[in-house]
Amino acid sequence: MTKKLVLLIITAFATASAVSAQATIGGGLALSSAEDDYSTGYSGKNAGFGGNVSFDYLLPIGISLSLGAEVGVHSATFEKVVTEALVIPLLLRVGYHLDLIDNLDLYAVGKIGYVIPALTYRYTKSFSGNNINVGDDEKGGLGIGIDIGAAYYFTPRIGVFAEAGFEVYNVSLEMSGSDNYTSYNETIDIKFTRFLTAGISIKLGKPKR
Repeated sequence: MTKKLVLLIITAFATASAVSAQATIGGGLALSSAEDDYSTGYSGKNAGFGGNVSFDYLLPIGISLSLGAEVGVHSATFEKVVTEALVIPLLLRVGYHLDLIDNLDLYAVGKIGYVIPALTYRYTKSFSGNNINVGDDEKGGLGIGIDIGAAYYFTPRIGVFAEAGFEVYNVSLEMSGSDNYTSYNETIDIKFTRFLTAGISIKLGKPKR
């Protein structure tokens, strides 16, 4: 599944570049919150930081729809079991654009895709004074979101953009182990909620205006 999704996103990137007359590329810094299984009383919520790069192609049809892809990196630091979490969302984008004012692009965009985890944890498990070896298995998850965005172009090609909304990136860490007397198994879910990205937007090829 992961390989197919990566291939699909790469194809979308290549398509956006090939038909560059109506394509844009945007890149910016992102803010989010990160939560590591708050219901179990571990570390709770923390601030998350990262960045996103997106490609969008405005379809040559009567409705102002765009198709594209997005890749990002988001990280957060925790205090207890999971000490550091880094996620890489690979998302497909579908947008609807309002062309109301020259040099201003107002749009709404939906996103869905796969999230790759890279988690660091510190853990020792003891039963009656006996430590057991704990192994871990990282699990990727679903990334999904809806945002509203605005891009303002200072020149026919270069501008700034901001996207705000609600995006969720889910991953998990499964820990298990055993000794001669007992076994241990536990899953910690990690959720990033991204709410703002802002940066630079560049039109590729010949601009529309």
